[in-house]
Amino acid sequence: MFDYQTQKQYENERKETAVHTFAQVGTVHSDGVTLIFAGQSAESTKHYPANKDVAFSAGDKVLLFKASGTYVVVCRL
Repeated sequence: MFDYQTQKQYENERKETAVHTFAQVGTVHSDGVTLIFAGQSAESTKHYPANKDVAFSAGDKVLLFKASGTYVVVCRL
């Protein structure tokens, strides 16, 4: 049995790990990709990790999964 604060923290962590979103690949780098999120015109400066089994190209629409506070590029659409 959890106390109220622990239960809420657990629920919030579960919600966070289940977040999926979409973006567009800006540039492909050796350590990941930059992304253009919906409503943005410029690509991110951060390099997001990407599935190494998929070849990504600039302009690809991709599915993202949020894990441990960062987005991971899962697959092309």
